[in-house]
Amino acid sequence: MPRIPEVIEFGDSGSGNLVVNPDGSQSRSVILKWLVSGMSGYDAAEAKGKQLAPLILNGHRRVRCEPQVIGGGWYQITAEYANGSIVVDPTDGCLGLFGSWGFDFESGTEHITQAWSDSLPDTPAQNTIVNPNAYVLAFIAGNTDPEGRPATVPIGEETNGVFVPDYRGAIGVDMDQVKGADIPTTSLSWNETWHFPAKLLTEPRPPLKRLGMPDATGQRDEITIEQPPLLDVFTACTAKVNKTKFRGFDVGEVLMGPPRSPQIHAGSSMASVTFHFSRRKNRTNFFVGDIGVSLCCGWDHLDIHYETQSEAAGVVKKPRVVYVVRTIERVDFAQLGIGDAFPTYWLGEDGIGHQFDKFLGEVA
Repeated sequence: MPRIPEVIEFGDSGSGNLVVNPDGSQSRSVILKWLVSGMSGYDAAEAKGKQLAPLILNGHRRVRCEPQVIGGGWYQITAEYANGSIVVDPTDGCLGLFGSWGFDFESGTEHITQAWSDSLPDTPAQNTIVNPNAYVLAFIAGNTDPEGRPATVPIGEETNGVFVPDYRGAIGVDMDQVKGADIPTTSLSWNETWHFPAKLLTEPRPPLKRLGMPDATGQRDEITIEQPPLLDVFTACTAKVNKTKFRGFDVGEVLMGPPRSPQIHAGSSMASVTFHFSRRKNRTNFFVGDIGVSLCCGWDHLDIHYETQSEAAGVVKKPRVVYVVRTIERVDFAQLGIGDAFPTYWLGEDGIGHQFDKFLGEVA
């Protein structure tokens, strides 16, 4: 009489499915099934199931081990394995797969000591100077218009026996101090969620091969560029500003905040990382008092120094020197592996709207 085997694997064992999610990520599920004999009870069948189906198998994690009693010491054991993964197109320079994004406008306050001034036109006339008092109005007691309403008086001139000092836009001048004022500010901020192969977070990536600069004979030697783990890259870029154009914004406008990732479970080959960015617009060709400034990037600090001058009204404070100070290091965000331009998150081939819009238009 033939001996009955202790373990019989089902013919459809190893069947599964591969699902591509709307964000482009993939999830795979594989089911293994056996018929086992000689089991004294559920505990023995469960132990046998764990022996047949290890916790990790070919990069997949066991998510279910289910013994089902048949009778006479026979059990059917079903083990399910699952894993999430991504498919990355290396031709676009991205190491991850774009998932989603959202934006907000952050509000705050900024202390300023100088009134706002218009910027010069792109092609200003020679020796053009913007009026630093363009948005400054002066009033004195007793000065009214013909209808008896309060009226402004010229700055830097005497009206009705009162000389109005010209501070060239300085705010809150009090003797030898320029006290300034706090004003509300807003800045664009947005989050981007990307999916990366989990191993890239902690393991060095394959080195890049590039041709170096030509020598005296025109020969260019191949150089090797080491690529650190992404966690090292994220650390190097956090609290830094873009040194190249990023997401369509100019150099010096985008600040990267701390990226974050939810828990990454054992057996997962995919990690989701959410990046946070903030943008402040650069200012070009503007005036502080009579001092023209060609460029102050969004995250630079405008340091205004004042001097004391004597006028008819007495001693006044005016801007003397303006420093544009770079206080935050600039780095190349391309090393983040998420590209330079905003990712395409719509499905329309022409880049406008959704592909369904085209179908509906044809039907109409």
